[in-house]
Amino acid sequence: MEAKQESALALQFKASAVVSNETHAAEVTLSEGVVATVYIAELPDAEFRRIVGDKEGYDRAKLLKAAIRDEAGGPLFSKQFPADNLRPKIAAELEKLVMRHNGFAGDEAEAAGKD
Repeated sequence: MEAKQESALALQFKASAVVSNETHAAEVTLSEGVVATVYIAELPDAEFRRIVGDKEGYDRAKLLKAAIRDEAGGPLFSKQFPADNLRPKIAAELEKLVMRHNGFAGDEAEAAGKD
């Protein structure tokens, strides 16, 4: 039996609409004169919606824990280094980067979890 060939549309979706395994490097200012490079993962829609649309309420730290990676590609935040201990300004800057690298910008980012 011959395997069915994928349609052009399916191939186009796989190439353009499916999350990448690559991370996106971005700089974040930690304090005056201290800039760090963070790596941001693209999140699959189901995971993104589960975090942003959580029935318990949106928790920015959960989003950062899921999307911010270290230079080796592993999670930056952990039980030993929780994202919810960040300064609010830094957490907000990281949140904007995560939203941008997951396809949202400006007002879209604010509305992402609201249906």
